[in-house]
Amino acid sequence: MIHILTVHYVDKWIDIQLENLSKYIKEPFRVYTVLGENYEKHKDKFYYVEEGRDKHYNSLQKLHKVLDDENPNENDIIIVLDSDAFPIKSLDDYLEDKLKDYEFLAINAPEHNYEPLPIQPFECFYAFRYNFFSKYEFWFKFEPGIHSNWIDWMIDWFKNKSIEWYPLNRSSPLINLHPLYFGIYDDIIYHNWTGSRNPITRPDRKRIANTNETVEMAIEKNIEIAKSVFEQIENQLDDFMDYLRGNYEGELE
Repeated sequence: MIHILTVHYVDKWIDIQLENLSKYIKEPFRVYTVLGENYEKHKDKFYYVEEGRDKHYNSLQKLHKVLDDENPNENDIIIVLDSDAFPIKSLDDYLEDKLKDYEFLAINAPEHNYEPLPIQPFECFYAFRYNFFSKYEFWFKFEPGIHSNWIDWMIDWFKNKSIEWYPLNRSSPLINLHPLYFGIYDDIIYHNWTGSRNPITRPDRKRIANTNETVEMAIEKNIEIAKSVFEQIENQLDDFMDYLRGNYEGELE
């Protein structure tokens, strides 16, 4: 069994994510979510859903407690997934293969942090077996005042526990519409990035500091690109993924 924890504070990605989970996961799976928008419209699409809007890690803590009450098998796979992230290839064999050698998988997004390091686990995609929780006392939290953000906490936590984790690196370098947005990782997970976040990133701010561009201009540009990308994903997802991989010949519609 695979258990997927995700948070949908806006609802525009729900159907896209669920369709791709169903398409690329053969094993039985359950999706647990906290839903912040149009609860009545979507509530029956999930194995477990509750209504609310909170800090991301607080919502994941709630879903973790619900998951514990289900008494999963120790070897069940847990996936933590952002609202606008989803698989684009068969996921079952990939996870089974990687989890033979690593206890924890995560998308690597160093550019997202204030101090980029070679590998930094970003919570848009985690995967591990259920016994990881109890073995390492893993919990969805960080300590404000000690760490500036979730990623810094995770980096220190892995270091203190001496855990070597597997990083899913960005694998769509030929078509780079944005340093962080619209990325394919390890050719298995797509993360749009703009689903629930502010349309401005640290790489944008670094670029602005060295140019005449303003924050407002960067936000406007990001929103325009994100709108176009979402239309491509809605209407021709497979072609758009091939386009990001550099495998699509011709013009996208």
